Parts: sequence; C-alpha cells; structure tokens
Amino acid sequence: MTLLRYVQLYRRHDERLNNLIRHVILIGKLDTDAQPEDPEKEVKRKLKIVGELYDAERYEEAVEVCKELVQLAPDLSIARTRLGSIYFAMGDTVKARKEYDNALYLNPDDEVLRDFMRSQGWAK
Repeated sequence: MTLLRYVQLYRRHDERLNNLIRHVILIGKLDTDAQPEDPEKEVKRKLKIVGELYDAERYEEAVEVCKELVQLAPDLSIARTRLGSIYFAMGDTVKARKEYDNALYLNPDDEVLRDFMRSQGWAK
C-alpha cells in the first residue's frame, strides 16, 4: 500500500500518521543530501514526491520539496508552476501569482497556465 493510500484511509489529524509521514519525508530528504548520480532522475523523483504531498494536502512539506526542486533545476518551468499551484491551494494568491509569473517567464508558450492566470484576473 502506498503512503498516499494510507493518508487517504486515515484522518489527516491522526498524530501517528503525521509522525510516520514526517519520518518518511525526512528519510527521503536524507537520501537526497548526497550528490545525485543522475540529476534528471532526481528531478523526476522530486516531482513525484511533490505531487504525492499535494494530493495528500500536505502543502507545507510540498512547498519545501518544491523549493529543493527549484534549486536543483532553476530553469524548469513545471517546478515553478507546481510551486504556484501549492501556494494557490494554500490560499496565498500573492506567492502563487509570483511563481506562475516565473513559470511563464521560463516557458512563455504555456497557454494552459496563461489561460488559468487570465481566469484569475491576472492577465498576461
């Protein structure tokens, strides 16, 4: 059973589950402290972790992993888009818009993001 499935089965405020998730995240971070042998693989791994944390509504942890991803791959527009989406889900539209702007700067052809920003009144 995946960690995400565990999270879906148990209540979010279950302290034992929260502790387990923190430990799993910590182990994942410790595992990445060493230089990755394959940076592309590391980017994909972090994108997957960010997605799982986002789906589990563990936004604070998702922000931290996404910031690591941005440091690892600063020119990757999807990292900025994901960070913006996390901030948006948290209700922080100022930070969300900043990250979406950064993503569009890196990938001006992203019409899906551009349309979303227009729908929010953030015309670009």
